[in-house]
Amino acid sequence: MAARVLGTAGIEGSTIRDVAAAGGWSTTMVTHYFATKDELLLHTLAASITEMTAAIEEAQRAGVDELRSIIEQILPLDAARTARWRLWLAFWGRAIGSDELASLQREHQRELVERLDAALRRRSDTQKRSVSFDPRRLVALLDGVAVQAVFAPDEWPPGQQLAQFDDLLSS
Repeated sequence: MAARVLGTAGIEGSTIRDVAAAGGWSTTMVTHYFATKDELLLHTLAASITEMTAAIEEAQRAGVDELRSIIEQILPLDAARTARWRLWLAFWGRAIGSDELASLQREHQRELVERLDAALRRRSDTQKRSVSFDPRRLVALLDGVAVQAVFAPDEWPPGQQLAQFDDLLSS
């Protein structure tokens, strides 16, 4: 609920009262758990990261290539993943002025780079050829494509988004 409200109206355009109303709760109930909007945001982001990680792991259990599953879960390929990106974009704006939120952003990016690096190394081992690819480059491309897709979805439909990575990873 909070992710939808914060991702739709942005951090500055939403209130704890808006989140409470969207969930059918009283403002008092929400503020009992979250004293500030930043606390609510941190909890919402943590839940979003957990959800994304679970989806990546589920895809891998279903046999989807590890690197492909990470890419597919990160890109805004459907309404749920686009909502996640809208939340992240709202968060990034707020993190500019908050050491605590900026720290969370750096930690999440570090973990993503590590996950991608491990997936790239395993892919290299499986294909029995050396892959020298900086996972930070992949994160930068993921972020760039995702931001463009959020703001210009007609120009960046899912197939177009995925094609950027298929081309990159096949070379």
